[in-house]
Amino acid sequence: MQRILSVAAGRENLVIRILLFCGLRPAELLALRVEDVDADQLRIDEAVKEKEKGANRIGATKTKTPDAWVAVPPGLAQDLNAWVAAHPQRHDPRAFLFPTATGTAYRMGNFLKRVLKPIAKSAEIEDFGFRAMRATASTLFQTHGAVKDTRGQMRHADPPTTLRYYVKVIPENQRKAVADFERSDTMKGVGRKSRAESNH
Repeated sequence: MQRILSVAAGRENLVIRILLFCGLRPAELLALRVEDVDADQLRIDEAVKEKEKGANRIGATKTKTPDAWVAVPPGLAQDLNAWVAAHPQRHDPRAFLFPTATGTAYRMGNFLKRVLKPIAKSAEIEDFGFRAMRATASTLFQTHGAVKDTRGQMRHADPPTTLRYYVKVIPENQRKAVADFERSDTMKGVGRKSRAESNH
């Protein structure tokens, strides 16, 4: 993530940080509108329908909650609000936040192929994809919040989905957790026996 963010600038930097910190699905990201940006949160109430055309291209999100909000960290919130302030259509609340040149919503495949993959390639990341971004977001988020926090930020309707498909084990955290457990008050006085003692 550090590599790809170091080569991404402007819109692309914002997009990648939204995917990372907010855990949005690509269809939700590309359907964001000016009115969806609040001081420190994003409203997620629409999604791009990849196979649809015309007015049907924008519809409901995958999560059943019709009007969900996700938290936005301070640095990203500041940059998002600056983006809105400079947006050519900032006075139109229904304008797409990251529109195509004609003002419409991008198709997910096009945005990935034409915008994000070239950036990832320049950062020497060959397997960049939206699914990987969402899994990365949930896995890294767990080091800073509880499973319930991760589930809320990822907007999973089914709680087991968070653990089953998105939250991966981070070996360094696992080693730290078991070492902390060994040193904890719960385990005080439960020292290991020396090899000499165990042989008698």
